[in-house]
Amino acid sequence: MPRFLKPMDATRGRPPGSLVFVGEQRVESPSIRIIHYDAESIDERELGTLEGVECCREAPAVTWVNVDGLHDVELMGKVRDAFGLHPLVMEDVLDTGQRPKLAEFDGCLALTAKMLRLVPEDDTVHAEQLSLVLGRNWLLTFQELPGDVFDPVRERLRRNRGRIRKLGADYLAYALLDVVMENYLRVLTHLGEHIESLEEVVLLTPTPGILESITGFKMELGYIRKAARPTRDFIQALSHLDTEFVSDDLAPFLRDLYDLSEHVNEAIDAYSAMLSDYIAIYNSNVGNRLNDIMKFLTMFSSIFIPLAFIAGVYGMNFDNIPELHYRYGYFVFWGLIVLVVLGMLRFFRSKGWL
Repeated sequence: MPRFLKPMDATRGRPPGSLVFVGEQRVESPSIRIIHYDAESIDERELGTLEGVECCREAPAVTWVNVDGLHDVELMGKVRDAFGLHPLVMEDVLDTGQRPKLAEFDGCLALTAKMLRLVPEDDTVHAEQLSLVLGRNWLLTFQELPGDVFDPVRERLRRNRGRIRKLGADYLAYALLDVVMENYLRVLTHLGEHIESLEEVVLLTPTPGILESITGFKMELGYIRKAARPTRDFIQALSHLDTEFVSDDLAPFLRDLYDLSEHVNEAIDAYSAMLSDYIAIYNSNVGNRLNDIMKFLTMFSSIFIPLAFIAGVYGMNFDNIPELHYRYGYFVFWGLIVLVVLGMLRFFRSKGWL
């Protein structure tokens, strides 16, 4: 399945808001994890069904419900009904090719982002869709796969570190987006180390294999940029959004998150420019090597042009050619050839061509 765009055949002709899964099934069956917490206590458990989860909508404490696996359309419909979500919210959740965006609906705020996963063996980047649906005191997160970058947030919740248990669901959503953007930087740092190491190789030993590596890194950066730029845009929009689901106290944290997203995009642009410079250096080096080869061949040809002329003159079939019957004519001919070659080599060296 293509990484940049997902096939949309399943949604063709269907009305907006239809529950249609777009993407690749990555787990056998979905799993549901719920964390219910306040400043004094925390309750974390795995759920087999959604029975009883409706009460979380009106509970005074904060509830985080995480669903791993999106292919079960029936389950997604139950989640939608349990939390009273707008049909378009669940449509975006089920479309794994959705562009990162922010949308406000009656009763919730929906955010779509991408979580990056690096494969170190071949330095390729894969993205997993992350959907967050924020209510007044609850947060729903939907992921394609189990395993994520949220373990530091879960540990802060369990150990009551910092302010996360004292603030609302909007701060939890911010904390999750923050670790997502930090993971972007982690991936870029790994790729950047390899990209920067290419500089010396490009300068000293430019080979077709190096060009292939540069092209591969440019493709991976383009893939990250496709996720990072719209994420930065919706974070900026979120920081200026006047909504009941985001408190005014969160404004400084959202500004800091926007700065982090800017840092990510600047790193992408810097490494992309670096790779473009590498390609220019590679082409310049290849061109210089070709010029050196052509220079050598040209001088080689220039040396043999007068020699071919001399040999042509004395190779003509005329009886009255001077020196033709001279006893030492053969040796004179070779002496002349050597003098011409040495003279031309000395001339080339005096001009700095050798």
